[in-house]
This record gives sequence, structure tokens and C-alpha cells, in this order.
Amino acid sequence: MILVKVNVKDEGKCYKRLKIELSKNILETAFENYYLDLKKKTVLPGFRKGKVPREIIEEHFSSQANEEVLSKVINDGYQEALKKENIFALALPKIENINLQENDNLFFDVVVEVRPVFGLKKYKGLKLEKKLIEISEQEIDAVILDTQKRHAEFIPVQRTVQVRDLIICDVSFSAAGKVIEKKENYSLFVSTEMLMPGFAENIIGMAVNEKKEFSMLLPEKFNLQDIAGKNAVFNIFVKEIKEEKLPEINDEFARILGEKSLKEFKTRIKDSLAEGKEAAVKKELKNQICKHLLKAMPIDVPGSMLIETEKKLKDNLARNLKQKGYDDQKIEQELQKSQANIQQSALNDLRIFFILNEIGNQEKIEVSQDEIKAKVADIAYFSKMKEKDVWKRLENKDRMDQLSSDIIIEKTIDFVLKNAEISEVGNK
Repeated sequence: MILVKVNVKDEGKCYKRLKIELSKNILETAFENYYLDLKKKTVLPGFRKGKVPREIIEEHFSSQANEEVLSKVINDGYQEALKKENIFALALPKIENINLQENDNLFFDVVVEVRPVFGLKKYKGLKLEKKLIEISEQEIDAVILDTQKRHAEFIPVQRTVQVRDLIICDVSFSAAGKVIEKKENYSLFVSTEMLMPGFAENIIGMAVNEKKEFSMLLPEKFNLQDIAGKNAVFNIFVKEIKEEKLPEINDEFARILGEKSLKEFKTRIKDSLAEGKEAAVKKELKNQICKHLLKAMPIDVPGSMLIETEKKLKDNLARNLKQKGYDDQKIEQELQKSQANIQQSALNDLRIFFILNEIGNQEKIEVSQDEIKAKVADIAYFSKMKEKDVWKRLENKDRMDQLSSDIIIEKTIDFVLKNAEISEVGNK
């Protein structure tokens, strides 16, 4: 195809208008090829297949030919124009101002959505604050206590129920006139922290073979939203009471957990806490980077991508609310309340995506095959999939491109972090 002329102009935010002129010879050749192909397949009364004269075919199919040929020529023309001008369209183009006069060239406009074009502001030497990582003895002791509780034994006792007992019971509860749940021989740990407020208090003091019915107002954030905030009736029958017996904290306890001594167990806890805090600190530093970049470069973003990103965020929120037991009406109410936050989050997500991509291009940050393999291994591990199944999903080029893009984004923000000026501050 021969492009006679292409003129490119900016058309508002993240749009370009291409004014394209194609030679009339292109159309003539396209029509000739179309009718030659059609002639081979056309069967009309009085003619053998492939023997229908051109003028008769035109009488029957001219409207179809005009539509299909013009559509193909325009499509091929703007694709070649995009390639020639090195323009990547983010969405389907809008074709406008088609002008085709007899014995004249074809003129038309194409409006395409493109990536934002902007100049990078300062991204090296950003001033960041990093919290000092400190591990206190109280934090280590808290982990040991939690571990001790998780390794507790429960011994049957002949007394009434106390806090931190484990009881075997039959339990049911009803709300709004119907039984919501009913369980037999259910193991219930009596904790004022873990159970809903007031529930444990109703059980404490009960004896084996004792039955009790009591009413409670369910919390507004109860996991079943259709009965949240409503009155519920509980019936409980205690069959057995078991007392919590905690293991002693000593070298023997540490050996059960795979350590040689209590001292080594404490060292492992300290290292684990430090690793977790280091990850949290790094995440906070990256958040600071994003805030700096967003403030310095409040760029425009493509409308179609903004709509798509908002939809993904809304779908994720709706899915999470559904899992918490929200009904459709309450989900819609929550989505409406969150609309402004969703829009701002989508805008910020896209802005930081384009900014980091531009920094990556500027610094020539690339992704290697080894990095892709490592990422696939991580995906397989965390999603409990086989690596070969992850690779199979990535056979789609768009998904592989997305994976590569994600890795480049991660490497770019690490690059900005490495080149930042970081000062340590104490924990407040």
C-alpha cells in the first residue's frame, strides 16, 4: 500500500488525529481484487460458477463491495500510517471524515488513544525517611507466648467453664425467624478476644450437661450481612470442658520446635521479626517514592485505561464484599460510597505505571529470561500451581508482555530507591 500523505496532530489529552490520504490506485486495485475473488465463487441463474460477467456481479454486489473494500482499505491504511509514524494505539480507533470522490484520492481521519507524552522530573536523589528497625524483648516474648499457646494441651476437667477453656458442645443460632447454623460436637475455644463481644460471658460458668439459651445483638460488621445488626438466639449444650495446659518455656520446648536451645529459638524469632519489619519499611519507602513522583508529575492518562482500571478495582471490592456475606444491595451501597476513592486510586495507579515505565525506558531497564523464570517460580509457589501450568497460561503474548512489564516496574522502583537519599528516623 502507498500512503500519499499522513499528517499527525495532538487531539486533546492522550489522543492523536491522523489525517490520511490514500492514492486512488489503491482503491482501484482493491476493487479489482475483490471482484476477481468474488467472480470465482459467484453462482447466478444462467451462468456457470466463475463465468458471471463483472458488470452483472457489480449490479448484484456493488453495495456489499463498496462497504467491504472501503473498510479494508481504510483499516490497512491507518495500520500502515500508525507503523510509519511509530504510534501505538491503546484502543480501537475512531474513523472520521471519510471523503471519497470519483477519480480522486481517498481522504479520512483516524483518532487514536495513545500513551501520555511527558517530560520526566527529578527521580534520582529523592529524600526519603526510613524508620529504624528495632526488636524489643517484649516483641520476642509475645511471639514465644503465642507459640506456647498454639502448642497447648487441653485436659478434661470437672468444673464450670472458664476463660481459655475448650468446650465440646452442641450449638445452634437463629435470626430473623430461621435457623442460621447448627453444629454437634463442636469444639469452641472460650476467648473474650476471639468471640463476638458478650458471647464468652454467656458461656462462662456453665457446667457439663447444662443447656442454655440466650439472645444477643449481632455486630453491624457480622460476616453474614443480611442478619448483621439483628437479634440472634443461641442455644448451647455443654458436653465436655477441657482446661488449657501450656508447655514450659525451656530448651526442651525449643527442641520440639526444631531449635537446639531456647537462646537459638529467640534468635530465630528476632531474625524473623526483623525480616518482617524490613519488608514493611521497604514497602513504606516505595510508597514515599510514589507520592513524590505523583506530586511532581500529575500527568494525564488514557480514558479507556482509566475506565478499565476503575472497573477492575470495583470488581475486586465487590468480590471481597461478597465473600464477607454482603448482599447485592449493600454491595452497591458500598461501591457508591467508595466511588471517589476508587476513581482516585485508579488515576494514581495509572499515573505511577506510566511514570515508572518512562523512567525504565530512560534508564534502559530490561528484563532477562532468568528473571522471568524466577517470577514464574514465585507465581507457582504462592498460587500452589505447577510451573508448567503457569508457563501454559503465559503462552498468550499479552500475558507474557504483562509479566515482563510487571518485572520492569519492580526493577524500576528498586532503581529509584537505590538512588534515593534516605535518612533514618526513630519510631514514634
